[in-house]
Amino acid sequence: MQTTRSTTTTRRIDVAVIGAGPHALTHCAHLLKRRPSLRTSLCVVDPRPGWLGAWQHSFQRFDIKHLRSPVVHHPSPNPSALGVHHLATRDRLYGHYNLPSTDLFEAFCGDLVDTLGLESCRRNTSVESINCAGDRAVSLRCSDGTRIDASCVVVAVGGGGPNVPAWADGHSNVCRHASQVNLGSEDLTGRTILVVGGGLTAAHLALGAIARGAHVTWAVRRKVRISEFDTDPGWLGPKELDRFSREADPAARRAMVLSARGGGSVPDWARDALAVQRDAGRLRWCEHTEVVSMGQAPDGSGRTLARVQVADAPGLSDEIVDNIWLATGWRHHLDQLHLLDALRRTHPVTEVDGIPVLGSHLRWGDAPVWLTGPWAQLTVGPAAGNLIGARFAAERVVDSLFDVLDGNTR
Repeated sequence: MQTTRSTTTTRRIDVAVIGAGPHALTHCAHLLKRRPSLRTSLCVVDPRPGWLGAWQHSFQRFDIKHLRSPVVHHPSPNPSALGVHHLATRDRLYGHYNLPSTDLFEAFCGDLVDTLGLESCRRNTSVESINCAGDRAVSLRCSDGTRIDASCVVVAVGGGGPNVPAWADGHSNVCRHASQVNLGSEDLTGRTILVVGGGLTAAHLALGAIARGAHVTWAVRRKVRISEFDTDPGWLGPKELDRFSREADPAARRAMVLSARGGGSVPDWARDALAVQRDAGRLRWCEHTEVVSMGQAPDGSGRTLARVQVADAPGLSDEIVDNIWLATGWRHHLDQLHLLDALRRTHPVTEVDGIPVLGSHLRWGDAPVWLTGPWAQLTVGPAAGNLIGARFAAERVVDSLFDVLDGNTR
Protein backbone atom coordinates (compact mmCIF):
# COMPACT_ATOMS: atom_id res chain seq x y z
CA MET A 1 0.00 0.00 0.00
CA GLN A 2 1.40 3.37 -1.03
CA THR A 3 1.47 6.03 1.64
CA THR A 4 0.99 9.70 0.91
CA ARG A 5 3.49 12.04 2.45
CA SER A 6 1.77 14.74 4.45
CA THR A 7 2.81 18.35 4.09
CA THR A 8 2.92 20.73 7.01
CA THR A 9 3.20 24.45 6.37
CA THR A 10 5.61 26.28 8.64
CA ARG A 11 5.03 29.79 9.84
CA ARG A 12 5.96 32.37 7.27
CA ILE A 13 9.52 33.60 7.52
CA ASP A 14 11.36 36.51 5.99
CA VAL A 15 14.45 34.78 4.54
CA ALA A 16 15.31 31.19 3.70
CA VAL A 17 18.93 30.36 2.84
CA ILE A 18 19.42 27.06 1.01
CA GLY A 19 22.77 25.54 1.92
CA ALA A 20 24.99 25.69 5.00
CA GLY A 21 28.43 26.05 3.44
CA PRO A 22 30.80 29.04 3.34
CA HIS A 23 28.61 30.96 0.85
CA ALA A 24 25.50 30.48 2.97
CA LEU A 25 27.37 31.52 6.12
CA THR A 26 28.74 34.59 4.33
CA HIS A 27 25.26 35.71 3.30
CA CYS A 28 23.81 35.09 6.75
CA ALA A 29 26.63 37.09 8.36
CA HIS A 30 26.11 40.03 6.00
CA LEU A 31 22.33 39.97 6.43
CA LEU A 32 22.56 39.90 10.23
CA LYS A 33 25.17 42.64 10.31
CA ARG A 34 22.69 44.85 8.49
CA ARG A 35 19.66 43.73 10.53
CA PRO A 36 20.35 41.58 13.63
CA SER A 37 16.62 41.17 14.32
CA LEU A 38 16.31 39.13 11.14
CA ARG A 39 17.66 36.07 12.98
CA THR A 40 14.22 35.30 14.43
CA SER A 41 12.79 35.06 10.90
CA LEU A 42 15.71 33.34 9.14
CA CYS A 43 15.81 29.66 8.19
CA VAL A 44 18.89 27.85 6.84
CA VAL A 45 18.06 24.59 5.06
CA ASP A 46 20.67 21.90 4.48
CA PRO A 47 20.54 18.09 4.74
CA ARG A 48 23.92 17.72 6.47
CA PRO A 49 24.26 18.13 10.24
CA GLY A 50 26.09 21.25 11.33
CA TRP A 51 27.55 24.08 9.30
CA LEU A 52 30.14 23.56 6.51
CA GLY A 53 29.40 19.82 6.48
CA ALA A 54 30.14 19.23 2.79
CA TRP A 55 33.16 21.56 2.92
CA GLN A 56 34.67 19.73 5.89
CA HIS A 57 34.01 16.34 4.33
CA SER A 58 35.84 17.31 1.14
CA PHE A 59 38.85 18.65 3.04
CA GLN A 60 39.01 15.46 5.11
CA ARG A 61 38.71 13.18 2.07
CA PHE A 62 41.66 14.86 0.35
CA ASP A 63 43.68 15.35 3.54
CA ILE A 64 43.93 19.11 2.92
CA LYS A 65 45.88 20.89 5.65
CA HIS A 66 45.33 24.52 4.64
CA LEU A 67 43.26 26.68 2.35
CA ARG A 68 44.35 28.17 -0.95
CA SER A 69 42.68 31.48 -0.13
CA PRO A 70 44.52 33.99 2.11
CA VAL A 71 43.51 34.83 5.65
CA VAL A 72 41.48 37.90 4.59
CA HIS A 73 39.00 35.74 2.64
CA HIS A 74 36.32 34.25 4.89
CA PRO A 75 32.57 34.52 5.67
CA SER A 76 32.68 37.44 8.13
CA PRO A 77 31.89 40.95 6.82
CA ASN A 78 35.02 42.14 8.66
CA PRO A 79 38.05 41.25 6.48
CA SER A 80 40.34 41.32 9.53
CA ALA A 81 38.24 38.95 11.63
CA LEU A 82 40.06 35.71 10.77
CA GLY A 83 43.43 37.40 11.29
CA VAL A 84 42.32 38.54 14.74
CA HIS A 85 41.10 35.02 15.48
CA HIS A 86 44.52 33.71 14.44
CA LEU A 87 46.30 36.06 16.85
CA ALA A 88 44.14 34.75 19.67
CA THR A 89 44.70 31.08 18.86
CA ARG A 90 48.26 31.24 17.48
CA ASP A 91 47.32 28.62 14.94
CA ARG A 92 49.59 28.29 11.95
CA LEU A 93 49.41 30.36 8.76
CA TYR A 94 51.09 28.98 5.63
CA GLY A 95 53.22 30.57 2.94
CA HIS A 96 53.78 34.13 1.76
CA TYR A 97 50.07 34.87 1.56
CA ASN A 98 49.15 33.75 5.10
CA LEU A 99 46.96 30.81 4.18
CA PRO A 100 44.89 29.63 7.18
CA SER A 101 45.01 26.02 8.26
CA THR A 102 41.87 23.97 7.76
CA ASP A 103 41.46 23.70 11.54
CA LEU A 104 41.82 27.46 12.03
CA PHE A 105 39.26 28.26 9.33
CA GLU A 106 36.71 25.76 10.60
CA ALA A 107 37.11 26.91 14.22
CA PHE A 108 36.66 30.52 13.10
CA CYS A 109 33.49 29.66 11.19
CA GLY A 110 32.19 27.75 14.22
CA ASP A 111 32.75 30.79 16.42
CA LEU A 112 30.99 32.99 13.84
CA VAL A 113 27.97 30.67 13.86
CA ASP A 114 27.87 30.80 17.66
CA THR A 115 28.28 34.57 17.81
CA LEU A 116 25.44 35.13 15.35
CA GLY A 117 23.21 32.52 16.97
CA LEU A 118 22.82 30.71 13.66
CA GLU A 119 22.67 27.15 14.89
CA SER A 120 19.07 27.63 15.98
CA CYS A 121 18.20 28.81 12.47
CA ARG A 122 19.36 25.62 10.74
CA ARG A 123 16.97 22.92 9.58
CA ASN A 124 18.15 19.46 8.49
CA THR A 125 16.28 18.68 5.28
CA SER A 126 16.66 19.09 1.53
CA VAL A 127 14.78 21.55 -0.64
CA GLU A 128 13.18 19.68 -3.53
CA SER A 129 11.60 22.62 -5.32
CA ILE A 130 11.23 26.39 -5.20
CA ASN A 131 7.75 27.53 -6.19
CA CYS A 132 7.03 31.17 -6.85
CA ALA A 133 3.47 32.18 -7.64
CA GLY A 134 4.32 35.79 -8.40
CA ASP A 135 7.04 38.25 -7.49
CA ARG A 136 6.37 38.25 -3.74
CA ALA A 137 5.71 34.76 -2.39
CA VAL A 138 8.08 31.78 -2.40
CA SER A 139 7.30 28.29 -1.19
CA LEU A 140 9.98 25.67 -0.59
CA ARG A 141 8.93 22.02 -0.72
CA CYS A 142 11.26 19.92 1.42
CA SER A 143 12.17 16.24 1.39
CA ASP A 144 10.81 15.70 4.91
CA GLY A 145 7.33 16.61 3.72
CA THR A 146 7.27 20.11 5.15
CA ARG A 147 6.86 23.41 3.33
CA ILE A 148 8.62 26.65 4.11
CA ASP A 149 7.01 29.92 3.04
CA ALA A 150 9.50 32.77 2.72
CA SER A 151 9.47 36.33 1.48
CA CYS A 152 13.00 35.94 0.10
CA VAL A 153 15.22 32.98 -0.76
CA VAL A 154 19.00 32.83 -1.20
CA VAL A 155 20.25 29.75 -3.06
CA ALA A 156 23.78 29.09 -1.77
CA VAL A 157 24.55 25.58 -3.02
CA GLY A 158 27.32 24.47 -5.33
CA GLY A 159 25.31 21.92 -7.25
CA GLY A 160 26.73 20.71 -10.53
CA GLY A 161 28.03 17.26 -11.27
CA PRO A 162 31.36 15.54 -11.85
CA ASN A 163 32.98 16.34 -15.18
CA VAL A 164 33.80 12.85 -16.47
CA PRO A 165 35.47 12.35 -19.87
CA ALA A 166 33.70 10.12 -22.37
CA TRP A 167 36.47 7.52 -22.36
CA ALA A 168 35.73 6.77 -18.68
CA ASP A 169 32.10 5.78 -19.24
CA GLY A 170 31.35 2.23 -18.21
CA HIS A 171 34.49 1.79 -16.11
CA SER A 172 33.28 2.92 -12.69
CA ASN A 173 34.75 -0.18 -11.07
CA VAL A 174 38.30 1.04 -11.63
CA CYS A 175 37.89 4.67 -12.68
CA ARG A 176 36.52 7.17 -10.16
CA HIS A 177 35.97 10.88 -10.09
CA ALA A 178 37.72 12.75 -7.27
CA SER A 179 34.34 13.23 -5.58
CA GLN A 180 34.24 9.45 -4.99
CA VAL A 181 37.75 9.17 -3.53
CA ASN A 182 38.35 9.19 0.22
CA LEU A 183 42.07 9.00 0.96
CA GLY A 184 41.44 8.18 4.59
CA SER A 185 39.66 4.94 3.75
CA GLU A 186 41.89 3.76 0.90
CA ASP A 187 44.31 0.83 1.20
CA LEU A 188 46.92 1.89 -1.35
CA THR A 189 50.08 0.08 -0.32
CA GLY A 190 51.84 -1.17 -3.45
CA ARG A 191 49.09 0.00 -5.81
CA THR A 192 49.54 2.04 -8.98
CA ILE A 193 47.26 5.03 -9.52
CA LEU A 194 46.83 7.18 -12.61
CA VAL A 195 45.69 10.68 -11.59
CA VAL A 196 44.20 12.69 -14.47
CA GLY A 197 43.93 16.48 -14.25
CA GLY A 198 46.08 19.58 -13.94
CA GLY A 199 44.71 21.37 -10.88
CA LEU A 200 45.23 21.41 -7.13
CA THR A 201 42.78 18.53 -6.58
CA ALA A 202 45.02 16.34 -8.73
CA ALA A 203 48.01 17.40 -6.66
CA HIS A 204 46.24 16.55 -3.39
CA LEU A 205 45.21 13.14 -4.73
CA ALA A 206 48.70 12.34 -6.01
CA LEU A 207 50.45 13.40 -2.80
CA GLY A 208 47.87 11.63 -0.63
CA ALA A 209 48.16 8.39 -2.59
CA ILE A 210 51.96 8.46 -2.43
CA ALA A 211 51.86 9.08 1.32
CA ARG A 212 49.78 5.92 1.62
CA GLY A 213 52.23 3.74 -0.27
CA ALA A 214 51.03 4.01 -3.87
CA HIS A 215 53.04 4.72 -7.00
CA VAL A 216 51.40 7.51 -9.01
CA THR A 217 51.40 8.58 -12.64
CA TRP A 218 50.14 12.13 -13.10
CA ALA A 219 48.73 12.84 -16.57
CA VAL A 220 48.15 16.48 -17.57
CA ARG A 221 46.90 17.45 -21.03
CA ARG A 222 49.09 20.54 -21.15
CA LYS A 223 52.02 21.97 -19.28
CA VAL A 224 51.24 22.31 -15.59
CA ARG A 225 50.26 25.91 -14.86
CA ILE A 226 51.77 27.35 -11.67
CA SER A 227 49.67 29.93 -9.86
CA GLU A 228 49.24 30.73 -6.19
CA PHE A 229 45.50 31.21 -6.68
CA ASP A 230 42.97 29.61 -9.01
CA THR A 231 42.17 32.99 -10.55
CA ASP A 232 44.58 35.83 -11.16
CA PRO A 233 44.36 38.47 -8.37
CA GLY A 234 43.49 41.01 -11.06
CA TRP A 235 40.02 39.42 -11.11
CA LEU A 236 39.45 40.50 -7.52
CA GLY A 237 39.48 44.19 -8.37
CA PRO A 238 38.95 46.76 -11.12
CA LYS A 239 41.95 45.62 -13.20
CA GLU A 240 39.86 42.83 -14.75
CA LEU A 241 36.37 43.29 -13.33
CA ASP A 242 35.85 46.71 -14.94
CA ARG A 243 36.36 45.12 -18.36
CA PHE A 244 34.12 42.23 -17.37
CA SER A 245 31.28 44.48 -16.19
CA ARG A 246 31.42 46.52 -19.40
CA GLU A 247 30.87 43.41 -21.51
CA ALA A 248 27.14 43.29 -22.29
CA ASP A 249 27.10 39.89 -24.00
CA PRO A 250 26.57 37.07 -21.46
CA ALA A 251 28.17 34.54 -23.82
CA ALA A 252 31.30 36.69 -24.01
CA ARG A 253 31.33 36.92 -20.22
CA ARG A 254 31.08 33.15 -19.99
CA ALA A 255 34.10 32.85 -22.31
CA MET A 256 36.03 35.29 -20.13
CA VAL A 257 35.24 33.20 -17.03
CA LEU A 258 36.42 29.97 -18.67
CA SER A 259 39.60 31.63 -19.93
CA ALA A 260 40.38 33.12 -16.52
CA ARG A 261 39.89 29.79 -14.73
CA GLY A 262 42.25 28.22 -17.25
CA GLY A 263 41.45 24.56 -16.61
CA GLY A 264 43.20 24.37 -13.25
CA SER A 265 46.56 25.26 -11.74
CA VAL A 266 48.77 24.34 -8.79
CA PRO A 267 50.56 26.70 -6.40
CA ASP A 268 54.32 26.57 -6.05
CA TRP A 269 54.23 24.71 -2.73
CA ALA A 270 52.30 21.85 -4.38
CA ARG A 271 54.63 21.83 -7.38
CA ASP A 272 57.64 21.59 -5.07
CA ALA A 273 56.09 18.74 -3.06
CA LEU A 274 55.28 16.86 -6.26
CA ALA A 275 58.81 17.45 -7.60
CA VAL A 276 60.25 15.83 -4.47
CA GLN A 277 58.16 12.72 -5.09
CA ARG A 278 59.09 12.68 -8.77
CA ASP A 279 62.80 12.89 -7.98
CA ALA A 280 62.39 10.08 -5.44
CA GLY A 281 60.86 7.83 -8.11
CA ARG A 282 57.40 7.66 -6.56
CA LEU A 283 55.71 9.88 -9.16
CA ARG A 284 55.73 9.94 -12.95
CA TRP A 285 54.95 13.50 -14.01
CA CYS A 286 53.54 13.39 -17.56
CA GLU A 287 52.69 16.71 -19.19
CA HIS A 288 51.08 17.07 -22.64
CA THR A 289 49.58 13.65 -22.04
CA GLU A 290 45.93 12.87 -22.67
CA VAL A 291 44.06 9.66 -21.98
CA VAL A 292 42.01 8.69 -25.03
CA SER A 293 40.64 5.25 -24.07
CA MET A 294 40.78 2.57 -21.44
CA GLY A 295 40.04 -1.10 -21.00
CA GLN A 296 41.27 -4.29 -19.35
CA ALA A 297 44.97 -5.06 -19.42
CA PRO A 298 45.77 -7.82 -21.96
CA ASP A 299 47.79 -9.88 -19.49
CA GLY A 300 44.69 -11.16 -17.67
CA SER A 301 45.70 -9.50 -14.43
CA GLY A 302 42.40 -7.67 -14.09
CA ARG A 303 44.24 -4.36 -14.00
CA THR A 304 43.32 -1.32 -16.08
CA LEU A 305 44.86 -0.34 -19.37
CA ALA A 306 44.81 3.39 -20.09
CA ARG A 307 45.76 4.31 -23.63
CA VAL A 308 47.36 7.74 -23.69
CA GLN A 309 48.33 10.13 -26.44
CA VAL A 310 51.50 12.13 -25.87
CA ALA A 311 51.53 15.41 -27.76
CA ASP A 312 55.24 15.46 -28.59
CA ALA A 313 55.54 11.77 -29.51
CA PRO A 314 53.92 9.84 -32.37
CA GLY A 315 51.35 7.11 -31.79
CA LEU A 316 49.81 5.83 -28.60
CA SER A 317 51.28 4.23 -25.50
CA ASP A 318 49.75 2.07 -22.79
CA GLU A 319 49.73 2.73 -19.08
CA ILE A 320 48.69 -0.26 -16.96
CA VAL A 321 47.50 0.72 -13.47
CA ASP A 322 45.29 -0.52 -10.66
CA ASN A 323 43.01 2.52 -10.61
CA ILE A 324 42.36 5.81 -12.37
CA TRP A 325 41.31 8.90 -10.41
CA LEU A 326 39.75 11.79 -12.31
CA ALA A 327 40.58 15.25 -10.99
CA THR A 328 38.71 16.69 -13.95
CA GLY A 329 36.55 19.20 -12.15
CA TRP A 330 32.84 19.87 -12.05
CA ARG A 331 30.28 20.73 -14.68
CA HIS A 332 27.76 23.32 -13.58
CA HIS A 333 24.50 23.30 -15.48
CA LEU A 334 21.03 24.20 -14.22
CA ASP A 335 19.75 20.85 -15.48
CA GLN A 336 21.62 19.33 -12.52
CA LEU A 337 20.15 21.72 -9.94
CA HIS A 338 16.68 20.22 -9.78
CA LEU A 339 15.40 22.39 -6.95
CA LEU A 340 15.22 25.19 -9.55
CA ASP A 341 13.21 23.19 -12.12
CA ALA A 342 9.86 24.76 -11.20
CA LEU A 343 11.32 28.26 -11.07
CA ARG A 344 12.84 27.79 -14.53
CA ARG A 345 9.38 26.96 -15.87
CA THR A 346 7.41 29.75 -14.19
CA HIS A 347 10.07 32.47 -14.21
CA PRO A 348 12.46 31.69 -17.08
CA VAL A 349 15.67 33.68 -17.42
CA THR A 350 18.32 33.68 -20.14
CA GLU A 351 20.88 30.91 -19.75
CA VAL A 352 24.36 30.50 -21.23
CA ASP A 353 25.77 26.95 -21.14
CA GLY A 354 23.33 26.19 -18.33
CA ILE A 355 24.43 29.21 -16.25
CA PRO A 356 21.67 31.76 -15.48
CA VAL A 357 21.95 35.39 -16.48
CA LEU A 358 21.06 37.13 -13.23
CA GLY A 359 20.43 40.77 -12.47
CA SER A 360 23.21 43.00 -11.16
CA HIS A 361 22.10 42.12 -7.63
CA LEU A 362 22.07 38.38 -8.46
CA ARG A 363 18.29 38.22 -8.44
CA TRP A 364 16.53 35.63 -10.59
CA GLY A 365 14.41 37.85 -12.83
CA ASP A 366 11.53 39.35 -10.86
CA ALA A 367 11.28 36.44 -8.41
CA PRO A 368 12.46 37.13 -4.84
CA VAL A 369 15.20 34.54 -5.27
CA TRP A 370 18.94 35.24 -5.33
CA LEU A 371 21.81 32.93 -6.35
CA THR A 372 25.43 32.83 -5.25
CA GLY A 373 28.44 30.62 -5.91
CA PRO A 374 29.24 29.37 -9.43
CA TRP A 375 25.67 30.20 -10.51
CA ALA A 376 26.53 33.91 -10.15
CA GLN A 377 29.64 33.80 -12.33
CA LEU A 378 28.17 35.81 -15.23
CA THR A 379 27.77 38.77 -12.88
CA VAL A 380 30.42 38.30 -10.18
CA GLY A 381 33.15 36.94 -12.46
CA PRO A 382 35.59 34.00 -12.38
CA ALA A 383 36.01 34.10 -8.57
CA ALA A 384 32.27 33.66 -7.97
CA GLY A 385 32.68 30.19 -6.48
CA ASN A 386 35.52 31.18 -4.13
CA LEU A 387 35.41 32.64 -0.63
CA ILE A 388 36.03 36.14 -1.95
CA GLY A 389 33.27 35.53 -4.50
CA ALA A 390 30.89 34.79 -1.64
CA ARG A 391 31.68 38.22 -0.17
CA PHE A 392 31.25 39.93 -3.55
CA ALA A 393 27.90 38.20 -3.96
CA ALA A 394 26.66 39.02 -0.45
CA GLU A 395 27.47 42.69 -0.94
CA ARG A 396 25.30 42.67 -4.07
CA VAL A 397 22.44 40.65 -2.59
CA VAL A 398 21.91 42.43 0.74
CA ASP A 399 20.57 45.76 -0.52
CA SER A 400 18.28 44.14 -3.06
CA LEU A 401 16.91 41.61 -0.58
CA PHE A 402 16.12 44.20 2.06
CA ASP A 403 14.43 46.38 -0.52
CA VAL A 404 12.05 43.48 -1.16
CA LEU A 405 11.48 42.86 2.54
CA ASP A 406 10.80 46.55 3.12
CA GLY A 407 8.32 46.74 0.25
CA ASN A 408 10.53 48.57 -2.22
CA THR A 409 10.68 47.54 -5.88
CA ARG A 410 14.42 47.19 -6.50
